[in-house]
Amino acid sequence: MSTSFRWTAVLKWIGLTFGALILVVVVCLALFDWNRLRGPISKIASEKSGHVVQIQGDLDVRPFSLTPSVSVAGLKVGDFADIEHIRLKLALLPLFRGDVVLPELIVDKPHLSLHRTADGHANWEGKKKPQQTPPAGPPNLPAIRKFVITDGKLDLRDEVRKLTLSGKLTADESNEQDRRPFHIRGEGTFNKEPFDLQVDGNSLLQVQRRKPYPFEVRMTAGNTKLDMNGSVARPFDMRRVQADMKMSGDDLADLYLLTGLALPNTPPYQISGRLQRDGTRVVFNNVQGKVGDSDVHGDISVETSGVRPRLNAKLASKTLDIDDLAAPLGAPPSLKEGETASAKEKALAAKMAANKKLFPVAQLQVERIRSMDGVLQYRADSVRANKIPLRRMSLNLKLNDGVMVADPVSFEMPQGKIGGRVHLDARGKEPVTTFDLQMADIQLSQFKPAKSDVAPLDGVLVARIKGTGRGNSIAKVMSTTDGTVTVVLPHGEIREAFAELTGINISRGLGLLMKKDQEHINVRCGVADFKVQDGMMRAQNLVFDTDNVLITGKGDINLATEALDLEIKGNPKKLRLLRLRSPIDLEGPLRKPSFGIQPEKAIGQSGVAAAIGAVVAPLAAVIAFVDPGLAKDANCGALLAEAKANSKPESGPIGQAKESIKQASRGERTLR
Repeated sequence: MSTSFRWTAVLKWIGLTFGALILVVVVCLALFDWNRLRGPISKIASEKSGHVVQIQGDLDVRPFSLTPSVSVAGLKVGDFADIEHIRLKLALLPLFRGDVVLPELIVDKPHLSLHRTADGHANWEGKKKPQQTPPAGPPNLPAIRKFVITDGKLDLRDEVRKLTLSGKLTADESNEQDRRPFHIRGEGTFNKEPFDLQVDGNSLLQVQRRKPYPFEVRMTAGNTKLDMNGSVARPFDMRRVQADMKMSGDDLADLYLLTGLALPNTPPYQISGRLQRDGTRVVFNNVQGKVGDSDVHGDISVETSGVRPRLNAKLASKTLDIDDLAAPLGAPPSLKEGETASAKEKALAAKMAANKKLFPVAQLQVERIRSMDGVLQYRADSVRANKIPLRRMSLNLKLNDGVMVADPVSFEMPQGKIGGRVHLDARGKEPVTTFDLQMADIQLSQFKPAKSDVAPLDGVLVARIKGTGRGNSIAKVMSTTDGTVTVVLPHGEIREAFAELTGINISRGLGLLMKKDQEHINVRCGVADFKVQDGMMRAQNLVFDTDNVLITGKGDINLATEALDLEIKGNPKKLRLLRLRSPIDLEGPLRKPSFGIQPEKAIGQSGVAAAIGAVVAPLAAVIAFVDPGLAKDANCGALLAEAKANSKPESGPIGQAKESIKQASRGERTLR
């Protein structure tokens, strides 16, 4: 027997042996009861996913194919997923190219019950994640050639975003020659309002990894509507998506429920643009549309790779309707004919009118700003503001770790500017707002009555409002504010009737008003200075010096109750006939105060010097608070000139006040 024959025989027996073993394995696998592996597979899946995974029905595996299949009945994952039956096939050959392709994925009667608690823990997470863990990016899904969902149910309750979603979900591919034969459908309720979702795409059987996959999305959630027409650059890789998008709704803030972005409250809106997603970065370019009655355009981007999403927006308006700024402050816009307002805003306007309140009481959802960071740059080339002559507006807003800073916020007039800084700290249980707003070089001749071409006042006004308050509404902030309000009119003119009326000169003051006399008198200096403590504004200095009358006042304004209680009296510098020397009261709610005379409090005529003597606080320091340059203004220094000849030097606060004014008029005092 030759050596070659022996090796041939050996190889033959080896081949027969391996063939027999393979046959035995095949027969064993074919006859194997796969249900015996339900326990081990469930244990491994539970360890990997962090959820308790149970296979309560049959497990069936068909391995002998180029597309082996797995069928699982009664699959339960944690307390959030219960699937009656799932079947999938896996293509083996694409695995050699590194591609995962599922020729078939059929899910029967899945029921998802998702719940996220107020502390941020979600039941679909394997375990409670640290609050500082960045969210996962968009998925890169395996290619699916046939995808079917039958009788799906979804229940979502998110206590962080305060939303509920309950509905049905299906997916299938029609046999008709539709332009978009693949369909995903969802319907139900979103926060107890109708919800409808339609996703249409090309047939999955024709999908190629290197060609974009087109799709269309139509979604309605209450009054919020979303339309998208776009494509996935590499099918099933949701990290690369682009689409033309249109959105409309009652309030941009409602998008927080869908996106997690803390957008401001707004009137009804309609906007469109080009959406592009590149990994964790989402860009919304060429934004165009309207918010309320204001146009808006610009670019927005969101980066989601951090602990919190970060929004960057650069927006502008050709024309801003000033009413549209009311909604971010919790107030409704104007309800005049032609103004845009939602049903919610109309109800809020009716409530405020019934309560006769000026400050908005609607609670601002400031806790949302802790969920994101961002920067907003906004400008309006022109402003439509009814009787207020505003020209332009600009805002630079930064949000970081629960602290929002608007610096600067600026309104420009044809003559003058209003601007300042607002700081909102929402990191604590109760938000704290600090503000410092100034009016510079406001020309009063800009403000004219609706039926007159002549302004009742002329001159340059400066003012400063500075304070700190607590609360999640404008009303609460005002009712807790500590700070200072100061207004100064260094010089100007006023209709004589307005000044005379404060002295209650019947024959001259009221007579001039009745015959609409437009005669003007000089204003040498006017100062209104209030100290605010716990929402109570108390007049520290209320002096208005004209050629004929020195007007002084006292009293307070309760910002919590919005009650006005001021007493104003005039000290004439000339003898007037038929003069009734009685103070004038300004009382009632800030929204609509009343004007009255106190005849029972008739007072004897006191000199100008005595009126000035009532000034307690040093006016030089008050004026410098608004504008240090005004401390040297000769007109305000002249308040003391007439009193000097009729009074003796005094000590204490009154004397110090007079000395401060005299030194300020000479420019010799260095402010402390």
